[in-house]
Amino acid sequence: LVTLRPTASSYALYGERLGLLEESPKPESQEFISAVETMLQTTLPLLFLPPGVMRWVNNRLWQQHLKAWDTIFSHADKCIQNIYQEFCLGKPRKYSGIMAELLVQAELPLDSIKANVTELTAGGVDTVSAPLDRASYP
Repeated sequence: LVTLRPTASSYALYGERLGLLEESPKPESQEFISAVETMLQTTLPLLFLPPGVMRWVNNRLWQQHLKAWDTIFSHADKCIQNIYQEFCLGKPRKYSGIMAELLVQAELPLDSIKANVTELTAGGVDTVSAPLDRASYP
């Protein structure tokens, strides 16, 4: 179940499925899922110590956290590029996700859209994972 959690939020936000149920899932999808899981695992310890102290005490954990966020934001960048490419090529409009709707409306700066949708990705995974984790215990 762990690898299935972000798939629904990814479709709602980015308009694309991660393809984890396919016979051979894409390596990019697996990397994204792994990055989200790493980000969630490293966030809690990082919340309790100031960043400067954490970097000094446990630099490896800090580096894992930053690398995970870099991967998550790279995924968002790829999704933005795919959406722009579809619009530029004049492909018929299908459901492209919340991010595409925000881009089409052009009311927010691109950086704000990217940051907020990426945060929603993490929030969607965290929101779904908590009830699933609780449900797995008797």
